[in-house]
Amino acid sequence: MQLGLKTIGFNWELLDPEAAPGEPRSALGAIAGALECDMEFPQHNWLGKRQAAACAQDFIALFGAPCTIVSNRIDGLWNPISDARIEWAFVGFDQVRALLLLVARD
Repeated sequence: MQLGLKTIGFNWELLDPEAAPGEPRSALGAIAGALECDMEFPQHNWLGKRQAAACAQDFIALFGAPCTIVSNRIDGLWNPISDARIEWAFVGFDQVRALLLLVARD
């Protein structure tokens, strides 16, 4: 356990950093989806559509090409890396950096 996080396990979904938001396995779509509404109460906005999309674009823009983006959520299930009740994690990496975006709700 590093920095209070669990080891990344299996069943992480490989996302496409170049796919448009509506396309299958789109990194932009998945990240924006995690940020748009409250994870516990999805009927409530969190960042809203526009700001969530901007955050997703900003996260992906941190990486050079080629890059890899993975998510710990697949079809509503997740492989947790924290002790939070609900979380959605994204790991992005390229040849220079590796970054974690962890959205969690206790």
